[in-house]
Amino acid sequence: MVNSRPARMAAMIAGILLALGAAIILVDMINTYYIHFVPAGFSKFIYAAIVAFFVYIIIKIVTRYLEKFLLRFMDISRVHPIKFVVSILGYFVLALAVFSTLGLNVSSIVLGSTFISLILGLAAQSVLANMFAGFLLISAKPFKVGDRVAVLAWQYGIALPSYPPKFFSKDEIRPSYNGTVVTITINYTTIEENSGNLVRIPNSVMLGASITIPGKILWVKTRYEVPKTIPFSSIQEGITTGISKIKGSVGMPSVSIDETTMTTYIIAVLGKFRTDNTDVLRGQMLEFMMNYIEPMKSPQK
Repeated sequence: MVNSRPARMAAMIAGILLALGAAIILVDMINTYYIHFVPAGFSKFIYAAIVAFFVYIIIKIVTRYLEKFLLRFMDISRVHPIKFVVSILGYFVLALAVFSTLGLNVSSIVLGSTFISLILGLAAQSVLANMFAGFLLISAKPFKVGDRVAVLAWQYGIALPSYPPKFFSKDEIRPSYNGTVVTITINYTTIEENSGNLVRIPNSVMLGASITIPGKILWVKTRYEVPKTIPFSSIQEGITTGISKIKGSVGMPSVSIDETTMTTYIIAVLGKFRTDNTDVLRGQMLEFMMNYIEPMKSPQK
């Protein structure tokens, strides 16, 4: 039986060569039969736009097939840097093709100090800032595709808590984006949040942001309001034992009084869990405390 992998590889190479040949023939036909109707001063710009379009299509085809091919042999976290570098090289070739079409001396541009100075100058601008930041993210690897991260960046607005804060609101102001890194492209890093939404953050922002990579064991904190008619000493041990039996719990949780009001007090429960979704564990903790404490409340006479 013929091995399908070499056949697929041959089909991929043949498809790329066929697309390249078709693009060359089409560009030559356009140049031969249509460009001469355009004034000479504008024909080179039209020709450059056509070349850029077809080179862009070829880059997309090559990177897509390259990704599919490499995924058979290695993990996505290793495939993505290779795809990123190939994309950068492809767009560099695209730029040189456009320059050559416009009649510029490509060799003098590439080897000349003016070109290097231009690249370094534009790197400080927003045009290439994301590209250079992407290179640093890929090479330095503060995080990689597949990691769960919490991103804090000053460039985005924050939502302040109400004043005075409610008992069950989050006291800390932490405008973070929590989720899993999906891709790191030339311009953006894409994060899939726990809600399923995709957040695309510019690479330059990611480079200057604070990145938290949670461990496999996370702290989960929740609070619950209890009437003062129920002594804390009578429920502390039961809550500690009950929370420790929740699936994924590591060790015994901490149960303490967090604050008090005229008629109630707020207990804080802090536990360690093997989890990647703290919201689910927090809900399970609240459900246990609700089922445990509510039956103890006696009606007011």
